[in-house]
Amino acid sequence: MYRSTYARTTAWVPALRGRLHGDKLSQTTTKKQGRPQPCSQLKTSAAFSQQAWGRPKSNFQIQSEGSFRLSTRKVATAATADDEAKMSSRSLAMLDSLSATQKQQIDRFLDILLDVNKGMNLTAIRDKQEAYTRHVGDSLALLPILDASVQTAILKDPSQTPKIMDVGSGGGIPGIILAISRPEWQVTLLDTLGKRIDFVNEAAAALGLTNVVGLWARAEDAGKNLNGLKQREVYHVVTARAVAEMRVLAELCLPLARVDGFLVAYKGANPDEEIAAASMAITSMGGTLLRVVPVDSEAPGGSRTAVVIHKSAPTPSMYPRRAGLPNKRPL
Repeated sequence: MYRSTYARTTAWVPALRGRLHGDKLSQTTTKKQGRPQPCSQLKTSAAFSQQAWGRPKSNFQIQSEGSFRLSTRKVATAATADDEAKMSSRSLAMLDSLSATQKQQIDRFLDILLDVNKGMNLTAIRDKQEAYTRHVGDSLALLPILDASVQTAILKDPSQTPKIMDVGSGGGIPGIILAISRPEWQVTLLDTLGKRIDFVNEAAAALGLTNVVGLWARAEDAGKNLNGLKQREVYHVVTARAVAEMRVLAELCLPLARVDGFLVAYKGANPDEEIAAASMAITSMGGTLLRVVPVDSEAPGGSRTAVVIHKSAPTPSMYPRRAGLPNKRPL
């Protein structure tokens, strides 16, 4: 049975509840780490209009970076002109594709995130304009790659609900932005810190999101189905942003992806050396490196890339190793 832990773990919830237009927030958290915390019954949809990359395995081909280019016309959103000017052309195009309600949800989420962040460490960013550039821009720029991954992963049964996991979601980036942008996806946000999952669930309920599930657990435990978890080889796409190096990410994330699913890891401009070092880890988890795709979003150290790995075979039962070992002794 789920029991709220807000009263004993945080001081920000009463103020948060009062600010969210009197919304009745139904999110609750399990006392024991490891149980999923659903926002509400999830909606399902099979509406996909993006062009897929092609069929998986031997004839699997990823479109060139140029194929992801979209219109860059100016958009009217809750973001200011200065906010938009600092976002990449692709991020602006993806923002343009969203409905007015989705844009309002993103803007409101940033308000909640930055307000709560004053008393709780959710993000190093304190300024809303920077949050649009670094959080919203980063998340939206990744969407074309995720869209293609999802559509390819569900080829055998297009009617199924796409399941996405954001590993190490922290304050809900990019998971909440993805859930707002793609309401037909079921998005699970995993984090090891319970109060972050508390926040994610409260924020999702306040925004009216019905496709978000917060999961308080370690990725190693989730990948082994420990503590009653049933997460191993469940997800069509697993994504991670600023979590760990590729050797570690492969062992943490690939066991969660189903066969013919994908790991999409958000990385910096030059991940080649990191990827080469992770070759054995990727193969050991049943993965195959497909491509490093340039992402039209700027990071403090330069442009971004997305490392796309196909889950071509089941992960051996010995992986992932027990909690902590992937970080301490990477493969």
